[in-house]
Amino acid sequence: SGSLDLPLPGQGEIGLDFQMADLKKGLESALSGRVLLDLEDLDILAFVIPWVDQLGGRLDVDLSLSGTAGSPKIEGRLSLADGSLMHSASGMRISEVQMNGRLEGNRETRLEGSFRAVEGVGKLDAVVDLSNVLSPSMTINVSGEALKLFDSEDLQLLVEPDFQVGWN
Repeated sequence: SGSLDLPLPGQGEIGLDFQMADLKKGLESALSGRVLLDLEDLDILAFVIPWVDQLGGRLDVDLSLSGTAGSPKIEGRLSLADGSLMHSASGMRISEVQMNGRLEGNRETRLEGSFRAVEGVGKLDAVVDLSNVLSPSMTINVSGEALKLFDSEDLQLLVEPDFQVGWN
């Protein structure tokens, strides 16, 4: 078992509690735990995406863990409010990113949201599949009409996206 409480002064906090009842039972060992992320400003994570000049938004995650080591269940909610990212050289600005969803055990979970480009509003939705915790997958769909993504002196890009990105 373990616990991590990481206060981030002025930024929020990260909390993790985890217990595995009996390691001798291997994959049958009962699990319990909780993950809390309360990040007031995602700019604290900007170093993870080096091409982004500015990153913002509020991330709120509250998940509970139960089940067994061989068949864990993750339940809870997550939300991203007022998300933003900017790349100055290209004039790319994505703002007003809103995304909400609930994780419910081992089922597929849908997250839905929207964003504002330099001009125009797009739609995001994602499906997270945790039915096989050893091989999770996620699909993100992006759509919109007449979205201006880049707007600089040298580069302007107007798109009508309707694409899907997957990960397993």
